[in-house]
Amino acid sequence: MGLSGLIKYLVYFTLWIIPYILLIKLGFGAVYFCVSALFFVYFNTRTRPKLKNEPSAYSVFNQGCAPIDGAMSSEQLEKQLRSGMMA
Repeated sequence: MGLSGLIKYLVYFTLWIIPYILLIKLGFGAVYFCVSALFFVYFNTRTRPKLKNEPSAYSVFNQGCAPIDGAMSSEQLEKQLRSGMMA
C-alpha cells in the first residue's frame, strides 16, 4: 500500500470518527458503532455470484475435490499436532 492508499484510508477513518465522537456525546455512540460494523461486514464480503471455473472455498464443490490455495487438510493438521509445527 502506497502513500495514496494510506491517505485514502486516513480520510475514510476521519469521516467515520467525526460523527462517532459527536454521537458518543449524544449517547448514540454504541448504535453508530454497531451499524457501521454491519456496513463494514456487508461491503467487505462479495455479493456477486461466483464466476465460471472459479474455485469454491468448499473443496467438495470443486472438480476432483481440489482444495483452494492455503487450505489445510486434516492430514496436515494431524501431522503438525503429532510432530510439531516444523513438520
